[in-house]
Amino acid sequence: MNDTLSVIDALYRFAAGIDLRDPALLASAFADDAVSDFRPAAARAGFEYPVLEGKERIVAALSASLAQLDTTHSVSNPRVTVDGDAARIDALVEAQHVSRSDPSRHYLMKNRYDVELARRGTPGSSGASPSTTSGAPATRPSWPSSDLHRATVFAVERAGMKATIWHNPRCSKSREALALLTEAGAETTVVEYLATPPARAELARVYARAGLSPRDALRKDAPAVADDDAALDLMARDPSTIERPVVETEKGVRLGRPPERIREIL
Repeated sequence: MNDTLSVIDALYRFAAGIDLRDPALLASAFADDAVSDFRPAAARAGFEYPVLEGKERIVAALSASLAQLDTTHSVSNPRVTVDGDAARIDALVEAQHVSRSDPSRHYLMKNRYDVELARRGTPGSSGASPSTTSGAPATRPSWPSSDLHRATVFAVERAGMKATIWHNPRCSKSREALALLTEAGAETTVVEYLATPPARAELARVYARAGLSPRDALRKDAPAVADDDAALDLMARDPSTIERPVVETEKGVRLGRPPERIREIL
């Protein structure tokens, strides 16, 4: 049991080191010759991230790439196997990333971490350096310390997430919103509302769920209307007056202006 707790503690130190902006704590989770592979998760999020080798390089790269973000990591469902002086942990890690300059912008990632570790001081580990997925404090003599040798982060599908978007393929904002849904792995129903206009009742339902006045959902160049009922009549009659994109998931409805707002319901 002490070994298992020590292994999990290394992953906790990794997460806390990032969230607290504590390079020393973050470094304590890695072996000197550690390898960090975030490529599967990065690809899912729509960007490239290189394989990093060596504790110092990993800590420097993570600190720099997250410098403009506040993060909160949560570790769950850790499964640990220990084989002598080697260990492995598989866990789910959810990380909220919030822009420090604009807190309205945030990105939630949930990934599976597959981490290999070695007890510190064993052949092949990095002597005095602690680990990323199995570091043990001195109070746990069974693993006086342990070193992460390799961590691979895999993207996790958001199983069953469904979305509907009222989409205009000629609109850049609408295309951006659709790209965000694709990145999130959503099973998306695309409604080209100019060709297939939503009925008045559907318009009313969607805007009510969004907590949005139909008048506020009109495009800025739409004719002036007296009230929400008139706005719904106008949109049902002329769908070109509908502001886009509108995205609905089981978590709610958002008008994607800006497109990043739809992250709130993913």
